Amino acid sequence: MRRLMVLLAACVPLVAMAQQGPGRISDDDLRAWLGTLELEARLDADLNGDGRLDLAYIAADRNERVLGILDGDEYGAAFGARLLGEAALVPSPTSASSLAVDGGELVVSQVAGEGPVTATTWHYRHDPVTGGMRLVELNGERYGAVVDATSTRVQWDLETGEYLVERGESVTLDTGGNVFVYGPPQRSVRPSAPVSMEQAPDPVALLDVEAMGGMVTIHARGTPRPVP
Repeated sequence: MRRLMVLLAACVPLVAMAQQGPGRISDDDLRAWLGTLELEARLDADLNGDGRLDLAYIAADRNERVLGILDGDEYGAAFGARLLGEAALVPSPTSASSLAVDGGELVVSQVAGEGPVTATTWHYRHDPVTGGMRLVELNGERYGAVVDATSTRVQWDLETGEYLVERGESVTLDTGGNVFVYGPPQRSVRPSAPVSMEQAPDPVALLDVEAMGGMVTIHARGTPRPVP
């Protein structure tokens, strides 16, 4: 993997939570763990409820962008920390990503592309049965950058199965600006078996299907990197 060449127009700010406490993995250990991947965002929070700070990160090079979560055990990344989960994100050079915690869930957001633009938010929660992270909610939106563009918005609660699709069109205001106006939401129930972080569906493919009014099937994608 080659080092990411960051363009000023597509620079992603580093999002960090400077928490200190048991289990916090040092910056030096994280750099050693990432190797040639360039860190874009990190967040330190107890995600598995063991009282220690775990580490969520987004890192990238020219060819890939990775979301990972390291267990904040007593040994740290320098000695081969355990991965709680890992997933591929869209490797677009024109993107912005962020990490947050809401109600004990890890919230991962990414906006990628220029025309069209895809905005995705994943909600992950620790699964005590598997010891990893489980996808509990997926929200995606695709919209174009031209006046006559259309848009598609999807919200999927994997725990309840509630599935909502909205389709919109760009409308020109009297002021000359444009906004997307969405039609009535189409609601359905699509139950899902537990989905690990590694098996999270591709939001681009999901939006492609929904833009054509089709059905979506969930399937595993990608494989996690081996733990060093």
